[in-house]
Amino acid sequence: MDNIGGAEIATLILARGLGADIYTTVLNKNIIEKLGFKDIDIKTIGWVPVSPPFRQQMTLWRFSRLSLSGKYDLFIISGDWAVSSSKLNKPNLWYVYSPIREIWDLYKYSRKTYVSWYKRPLFDLWVQINRYLNRKYVKHVDKIISTSKNVRARVKKYLNRDSAVIYPPTDTSKFYFNNNDNYWLSVNRLINHKRVEMQLKAFEKMPQERLIIVGSYERSDHFKKYAKYIQSIKPPNVTLKHWVDDEELVKLYANSKGFITTSQDEDFGMTPIEAMASGKPVIAPNEGGYEETIINDETGILIDDINADKIVNAVSIINKDLESYRNACVLRAELFDSKYFIEKMKNFIYQQKPVEAIDSINEGKNNTSTTAYLEQREKEIVRLEDKIAQLKERNYHLQESISAYQRSLVWKIWYLFDSVINYFLPRSTFRRSVYDGVIEANQEFWNDTFGLKKLFKKKKNENKVINIKPYRVSTKTSIDDFNGIFPKYNEPTVSIIILSFNKVEYTHQCFDSLLQYTNIPYELIVVDNNSDDKTKTFLNKLQNVTVLYNKENVGFGNACNQGAEKARGEYLLFLNNDTLLTPGWLEPLLHRIKTIPDCGSVGGKILDFNGLIQEAGGIITKNGNCKVLGAGQSPNLYDYSFFREVDHCTAACLLIKKSVFQKINGFDKIYSPAYYEDVDLSMAVRHAGYKIYYEPKSVIYHNQHTSSSKKSIMLLSMRNKIRFKKKWVKELKSI
Repeated sequence: MDNIGGAEIATLILARGLGADIYTTVLNKNIIEKLGFKDIDIKTIGWVPVSPPFRQQMTLWRFSRLSLSGKYDLFIISGDWAVSSSKLNKPNLWYVYSPIREIWDLYKYSRKTYVSWYKRPLFDLWVQINRYLNRKYVKHVDKIISTSKNVRARVKKYLNRDSAVIYPPTDTSKFYFNNNDNYWLSVNRLINHKRVEMQLKAFEKMPQERLIIVGSYERSDHFKKYAKYIQSIKPPNVTLKHWVDDEELVKLYANSKGFITTSQDEDFGMTPIEAMASGKPVIAPNEGGYEETIINDETGILIDDINADKIVNAVSIINKDLESYRNACVLRAELFDSKYFIEKMKNFIYQQKPVEAIDSINEGKNNTSTTAYLEQREKEIVRLEDKIAQLKERNYHLQESISAYQRSLVWKIWYLFDSVINYFLPRSTFRRSVYDGVIEANQEFWNDTFGLKKLFKKKKNENKVINIKPYRVSTKTSIDDFNGIFPKYNEPTVSIIILSFNKVEYTHQCFDSLLQYTNIPYELIVVDNNSDDKTKTFLNKLQNVTVLYNKENVGFGNACNQGAEKARGEYLLFLNNDTLLTPGWLEPLLHRIKTIPDCGSVGGKILDFNGLIQEAGGIITKNGNCKVLGAGQSPNLYDYSFFREVDHCTAACLLIKKSVFQKINGFDKIYSPAYYEDVDLSMAVRHAGYKIYYEPKSVIYHNQHTSSSKKSIMLLSMRNKIRFKKKWVKELKSI
């Protein structure tokens, strides 16, 4: 793992998803950490030479001697030469990116391109020996998963083994669309069969266009020779970058006009997925794995017998209507998201579904329309229709029970009492709001006093088995050792606004996780509401952070408005100081708000520290209540694991367009000092014509109610609910 490409990233994602260790030969930890995978335990089994064929043979030998049997429950072999470990490590499965290309499908090409004429007899002998060894070791593989149907065909042809197909993963949530900076992008290893020289020749004929090539290469001589050749023929309008970090690469995708790839008979091709996740069209050869990912004329252009002139023509066609490809590209890329990959791998490993169900997303060629591949979800639709039928039957029985109850004496007495209340205290009146508030306050009092609420919750969940681990707080530094140096961006995309009021230990933990897990360009704005503990001393140490100090506690909404006035970002992210963030928490929120035009604000999955859901969005009812969804449930339940529109998302973690926030005049001051202002904000966003969405890929942990007592929360909520109902009386009636 010293030269990181798509196969290595897929391996890292798989290891993270399964909680697995990795054994490899050469390791570059610095690159892996820059890509955001420092949490994975990677062990090296020994050095290998740089140059072929010594590198391949040493790799083969080292893995053939690796014996870890009994230490792990399952061994997943990822890589072509590592398959030699199959004999000593059982049970196993091979996730194959391709059978060794230089000895199988690219044998003639490699022989002609890389091998001098006088060395070819030795090369032929080397190929025959390794073909024998390759078939020998593959016989010890228990199960095989191919990365594409193209690779599956090679496995069958050369190794005579059947295999399932599970496409490699792409974390689509971290990619986003931005207006183009008038350049095209190409990302690939610099090696002959990628045919990068074809791209250079095409752009030599288009001096008005720009191309940025991100291309890494291994240290062996023929890689260096090809990279030097590419550098020598590069025209002035082409920029070559040998290495960029993950943040810069995502930005390059976002700001490009489109993506170009020219690889010969590509195994699968993850970079086109990344480009499409950014809403960018792809130009590629009509061969290999590209046929399985790119939909011709919808997400890009597939070219038969590709050459420089045809690339020029394709660029001209796409330039006429760049925007028309955007939505189809994003939709297509989501089908290859990491979450589906891990789920399918787990299903395969534990045999929860037959191999046929895990097979590729699409059958046949993918150059059909979007509706064509949606039709292939017919089985899922049938399953859902069966579920609907079951729910309808259940609803019928519930209606029967309700009818029986309404005929009872208890119901008749209650109905009479309710009619009297409605007559003297009509709904949507101020005196009815006061009455409802008193009733709810008494319910809270009796529940808390006698433990009825806890008792009922226990009975509700006592038979439920939830395999959830509580979150354990792990900070890199103590409060005193925290250096507080935050990154500085001249043009931050997001302004993160955090309100602090005492509880410095929570603020420290929040900031520590913010530094670890935030990769989007951002600025941090902290508004302190006159803390009287060590918070101010802690905040004074921060660097590259805007800190506003209030002489008194002005309340939650007013403080957030102060922070928003100082914000430079296009998007505002309101975040409580008693939250802890997780890897990849911000990218999914930003992706949604950028790619969905009517998205005014978006929130994520909020978890308690026991590992259960605290909130997964919310609904606002006619009587002004805000009901949180998923509270106390497993975060793995399907009901809370899909993106959808909701009425409300909590301001504990809420991303909103700055323009929308300004349009609705921010948080309303009538709810000061706190509670119900975020519900009011949600109503205002919807009233302005925007929608609120819940994105489950964004996960954070939240220490609820750390700044107020239960009594003050209850009183403030009751008071502000009355104000909320009075302000939105017409809108609540229409719900």
